[in-house]
Amino acid sequence: MAEFESTITVDRPVGEVFDLVRDLENARYFDPQCVSVHRTTSGTIGVGTSFEFREPVPPFGRIGRTVCTYTALEAPERIVVEFCLGAFRGSECYLLSPDGAGTRLTTRGTVRVPLLLRPLSFVVASHGKRVWHARLRWIKNWIEAGAPRDGSWQPRAATPPKTTRTKLRIEQ
Repeated sequence: MAEFESTITVDRPVGEVFDLVRDLENARYFDPQCVSVHRTTSGTIGVGTSFEFREPVPPFGRIGRTVCTYTALEAPERIVVEFCLGAFRGSECYLLSPDGAGTRLTTRGTVRVPLLLRPLSFVVASHGKRVWHARLRWIKNWIEAGAPRDGSWQPRAATPPKTTRTKLRIEQ
């Protein structure tokens, strides 16, 4: 299993950040890697709601399909999403807490690496860490710019957030 964690502080209240992060369709506005995203279930966003993403998959950059399903939504502090990308399965947990006048946003990811690819688990963990460094920076910049949905906001080069950690745990 590969695990990663990344944290950033967003200069907006917890409730506002939660509402914007909760709707995964917003990824199209802040993540330049997102080719497309759409909700595959109807109704309000809640446990069981699913989204489908299309984005480049390493190492060759072909466009892959990721299906994400909410398994927990605890407003305004916790969101848990299970995902499936080909043979990879995992979860992402978003934790939100007050940090001064802003919000501390932490993402923790766990990827179950298929048996034949376990020797590459560290590569998977490192890639997850890099991806989430960039995504958190883009989320922060997009929200602090007023969360425009008209295409006027363009992501800047992503630099890693200050607080990061990568762990690698190999399960037998």
